[in-house]
Amino acid sequence: TSRLRFDPSGRKLAVTSSEDGRLYVLDANSGATLLISTNEDWLGEAAWNTHSPVIATIGRTTGLIYLFDADTGQRLPTMKGHQNEPGSVEFSHDGELLISSGWDGAHLWHVRTGGHLVANGSAGSSLAFAPDDGAIGQSCYEGGLELLTVSSGREARRWHAGEEDRNHKLLA
Repeated sequence: TSRLRFDPSGRKLAVTSSEDGRLYVLDANSGATLLISTNEDWLGEAAWNTHSPVIATIGRTTGLIYLFDADTGQRLPTMKGHQNEPGSVEFSHDGELLISSGWDGAHLWHVRTGGHLVANGSAGSSLAFAPDDGAIGQSCYEGGLELLTVSSGREARRWHAGEEDRNHKLLA
């Protein structure tokens, strides 16, 4: 299975392979291969950093988060903290933080150092940073939605599918 993600400019495409552990960077217009980087792990979901040529990918068999230089293919610091396979990765808008999620909750990382900052929340998949990077939204495997505060890593609010908020607008 392959996963793909456009870079912020829309000119490049990252393609990860869960069968051969390769990360491909393709020219989105021509389809030409710009880069192939090999890895010993099966790779899953990918995310592009908006401020530097860095791609984050999920290690499907190790639970690791791999960072690659999108220009050279060099593997950067590996992030370790998940107890099983992560499901999603996403960079903050300023490119300084990375969030990953899986069966063991959401994990927040410092991109430059690879440091694991906090693990919290419920098992989940889909992730999104708020426009100011102050909060993270996560859809939970149990059917709810969580809002985590980035500064503390603590849950700020939890909703469940079909629940109404204070303004009586249906969520999820």
